[in-house]
Amino acid sequence: MAKSHKPTRADFEKFKAEFLRCVDLLNLNDWRIVFAFKPIHACYAEIETFSDSFTAVVTFNNNRLGDDAMLGYDPKRTARHEAGHLFFARLEYIGRQRFVRPDDFSEESERLCRVMETLLEP
Repeated sequence: MAKSHKPTRADFEKFKAEFLRCVDLLNLNDWRIVFAFKPIHACYAEIETFSDSFTAVVTFNNNRLGDDAMLGYDPKRTARHEAGHLFFARLEYIGRQRFVRPDDFSEESERLCRVMETLLEP
């Protein structure tokens, strides 16, 4: 069984650097990014986007996650995943404005983010 890992400030700094690298690579520099290193429930990181103001709040979990959750733990890969969500944020926003079923966009966005994790790997 994998050893449980409590994310460190160094993990957070790796996460931020990789996220900003991806923002630059994906030409998302019109977004204002706010980072937080605080507890969140049951995931490594999360992103909240405000497409009307081009602001994103990216939170990296500072809580220890259970052994199973930490298998394959990689702050850089997590950053690439969250950057993928930012890449598709406007698409999701526009889709929701047109009264399309929100789950359709979210599910597709999640699938594309998994593909992008690999594409953005240095």
